[in-house]
Amino acid sequence: MVARRSWGGAQEVCILFYTAYIRSILDYACVWYGAVNVSVLNQLATVQHKALKQALGVMKSTPNMITYAESGEKPLSLRREFLAKKILFKWQCTGEKNLACKATNLAVIALTSKYWNAKQLPPLVKVYMHDPPAHHGDFKFPTAHPFHNKYDDLTTPLSEFVPKYTDCPTHNTSVLLEMFNSLPSDTIRIYTDGSKMKEGTGCAFLAQPPSHSETVQRYKLSPQASIFTAEAMAIYKALIWLFEANDPGGNALILSDSQSVLNGLQQDPHQMRNYLLLDIVELAKRLGTRGMTVAFAWVKGHAKIQGNERVDTLAKAAITTGVEEKQLQTQWRQQWAEYASSSHNVYCKTYPDVPPTPLMYKLRNNQNRPLIATMLRLQTQHARNPTHLFRLGIKNSPLCECGEVGTLNHIIFSCPQNNPHTQLLLTHLTASNIPFPTSLECLLAKPNIDIYKALFKFVVQTGTTI
Repeated sequence: MVARRSWGGAQEVCILFYTAYIRSILDYACVWYGAVNVSVLNQLATVQHKALKQALGVMKSTPNMITYAESGEKPLSLRREFLAKKILFKWQCTGEKNLACKATNLAVIALTSKYWNAKQLPPLVKVYMHDPPAHHGDFKFPTAHPFHNKYDDLTTPLSEFVPKYTDCPTHNTSVLLEMFNSLPSDTIRIYTDGSKMKEGTGCAFLAQPPSHSETVQRYKLSPQASIFTAEAMAIYKALIWLFEANDPGGNALILSDSQSVLNGLQQDPHQMRNYLLLDIVELAKRLGTRGMTVAFAWVKGHAKIQGNERVDTLAKAAITTGVEEKQLQTQWRQQWAEYASSSHNVYCKTYPDVPPTPLMYKLRNNQNRPLIATMLRLQTQHARNPTHLFRLGIKNSPLCECGEVGTLNHIIFSCPQNNPHTQLLLTHLTASNIPFPTSLECLLAKPNIDIYKALFKFVVQTGTTI
């Protein structure tokens, strides 16, 4: 036993334990056993549900979908499909032809054998049949010819900055700041980078608008792609992102540590034969016609320039995290939207979309297992109050000891037995500028550690069983 509701390891630690010990067992060979009887799969799902609820400290009656949302985990059905896609993509990238042939043979058997007519296909075969991996030979972008692009795009040179860097990180930072200060205040700074390792090839960009939150995008490329292609693709994807933005206009500065790509963009466009370089030039000019000025700047690689170091890490991470994870998140969001639209739980009214961050991560600096477990029970309204216990058939009456209906709002705000502590809570809420009248749903709609602590203090001082 690792933890109970009021004692044991923090929720985050318990989820790590689940991931390492329980989920790894559930994952083993799941791309094959996913075709077994539904009742067996339900038993495995029950193991997952019990483990996650134990880790979070919530009641057994808590809806499974809410348990997924607050634990950061996904249903096993989605995870089996995700792992199957990941395996097929790995075969595609590493050139495992024998394994790919076996998957093809299995797909043929599944389509022709009577045995599989009334049975679920293994996830690996099902994914393979839906989206068979493409064959990759030697990867090379096709050469392009200038007449594929507009004449005007090939005649106007691109704007480029080449600061004078040294081996001193402080000097390099000040040089960059000096360049940034010389640009208009609405300039969007976009760091781009590509990475090539024995595991594969990837690229990424980090966009830093002056008045909005950062945008990060990572892309996994074919393992045969060169480092030049990866660096150029990062710039191309950044320009695509700019082109698809809803607010055209302004200025953008593309920062890259690839001198070869930047030099390639400065050569005579009529002499360009690289497919990507011509597309980059064309996109930059098309953005110009929409009112956005795009400039390029060289940043020295591995010179402790913060933005460049971050995007370098992102490009390396892109090699190991591909499109499968994005597809998993999309499927999970769709499942959650369907569930939330039909559920009457107050949690779903607060979060019609998937919660971006589970509560345990919002309170990472205040790891208090009883506090987090109590707040989760209050948020979901699956707690040991009279109305919920009556709904579960545990109590014979939904009434509080005072004779009123024992909802959580009643216990906290209007039960005469808790009146002194209720007054202290209301005083604290007034001092925190909480508008009245209020309710438990309103207080928990936005994460506020002071409100959480005040509610938890009320629960502890009154001895209320949550």
